[in-house]
Amino acid sequence: MKRRLFFAVCFNDHFRQHLSEMISQLKKSGISGRFARIENLHLTLQFIGDVEDTMLPDLSDILRKTAAQTPAFELSVSALGCFGRRSEILWLGLETCEQLTNMQRLLTQALEEAKLPCEQRAFRPHITLVRQAKFKPDCLPALNRFIPAFGQTVSEIALMESLLLNGRRQYLAVEKQQLRTISN
Repeated sequence: MKRRLFFAVCFNDHFRQHLSEMISQLKKSGISGRFARIENLHLTLQFIGDVEDTMLPDLSDILRKTAAQTPAFELSVSALGCFGRRSEILWLGLETCEQLTNMQRLLTQALEEAKLPCEQRAFRPHITLVRQAKFKPDCLPALNRFIPAFGQTVSEIALMESLLLNGRRQYLAVEKQQLRTISN
């Protein structure tokens, strides 16, 4: 059986609460589109795609080894941005940090070495907030002034599965691994 999989950072309740408040503000500002459900918000580290169940042990091994090589780190939000020819994807950017970049690179290298599928696009850490967004891109600077500073400690990464359940997209953790702890 094929499964649609990706590696990701999942967010804690405090971080999700901030994202929920931000989405409420975006809606009040007149932005429309398909807003992401709070429980689905995550940071994709590497999209794998549709793979056979037989690949799960290899993916689990990659997850475990990457987590063991990556110390826990702080993740902070930066600014809103958009993708697409018509700016139809509205996202919240994340501050680039060395640990995050290294972790994503380790995952990509391990997938390539195992000859497993992975995206080759440059890594741009972001959280997709709205798909099929309708707004004027020139309003982003004004909206960015109202983004509070918030973040979280990233202490684990996950192998996630994208499922369509009852007509709704859901992202569920197949496996999670704790990142390496730093002792004083």
